[in-house]
Amino acid sequence: MNANPSIQTPRDLLSVIPLAIGYQPEESLAVVSIRNNATLGLIVRVSLADLAGSGASKYAQLITQHALSDDAGQVFLIWYTEIPYENDHLVKLTQLFQAELLAGQLESQVWQVNEAGFRHLECEYGDCCPESGFSTQSLQDTAIRAELVYRGYSAAASRDSYLAIPSATDIAKRLADQGANSFQAKRAQLTGQSWRQQAFNAWLACCEQARRNRVIAPEQFGVLRVALADAMVRDAVLVACIPDGLQVASEMINDQRRVAREARDLLEPIVRSDAAQAPCPDFNRIAARILNAVVAHSDDTGRVAPLTLLAFLSWWQGDGTRANQRLAEASAISPHDRLAKLLAHAQQQAIRPGWLREKALETVH
Repeated sequence: MNANPSIQTPRDLLSVIPLAIGYQPEESLAVVSIRNNATLGLIVRVSLADLAGSGASKYAQLITQHALSDDAGQVFLIWYTEIPYENDHLVKLTQLFQAELLAGQLESQVWQVNEAGFRHLECEYGDCCPESGFSTQSLQDTAIRAELVYRGYSAAASRDSYLAIPSATDIAKRLADQGANSFQAKRAQLTGQSWRQQAFNAWLACCEQARRNRVIAPEQFGVLRVALADAMVRDAVLVACIPDGLQVASEMINDQRRVAREARDLLEPIVRSDAAQAPCPDFNRIAARILNAVVAHSDDTGRVAPLTLLAFLSWWQGDGTRANQRLAEASAISPHDRLAKLLAHAQQQAIRPGWLREKALETVH
């Protein structure tokens, strides 16, 4: 196998979309751009339900704007649906997106993927694809897909399974509650700064255990539930996730004036394209693993802070699907959370982290 295979054909492209999105799309439109330098660019999935009514025009305009800013040279519109493409609604939606793209001088190809197969819907001579399409099984067998799976990419069977955080067992939750109650009681015995230092140290200790692939006791997740509920500790944990941010995070715990800064200031180093700090994949995996476990061992308000931090990590990695889900879950519990509102605003305005604006999404080229 070529150590660095490239996307040579539409089949190659279609084979990696579930890996790029994180799950197999269903009843959706995927919009994928190829940049002028032939690298894989913007990848957006929109559900058919979101394309009802006036929403379609808004998405078409927004996606076109981002494709242009991403230096798109060509765009693929890919329908993942069992609805026959000849359906008037799909035809009109396709025409809407193509017209918007064409206004931006972007050519597009239209494909459909369903259980029967995959096919190009605008074959120049009308006979390049079988009527039912090519077998979807062949999408599992491309060199580019094999390379990405080898690198650790995977695709969940569905959107629901991709987004789910399974709850811990009742016994594990009771042990977590014990850890939470004990650490909460300790707060009355210590000064605020001393307690917060212990809270932050608990986070660092869990990160080290996860890095060494050691089992983390449920009681520790209970401690983190209480620790992260403190806004100062939560913001310090957020900053500690930023490359070279550990020292700043430690200083924040010891200097309340630094903690008093707005969340926007804390996020500025990764929002601005001139700073363009990219996430560390290995560390973010560790942080997400711990935060998911805190959520799994918590109920109601104990979930808000870890959900919001998970939304931040997902947004930073360019995973808008997970970011939106975690924000929705956090906002359903606490509608006025400061960091959640800031991240929700970034999502609504389609604000992307600086490193994604400055650097092509990782692709095999």
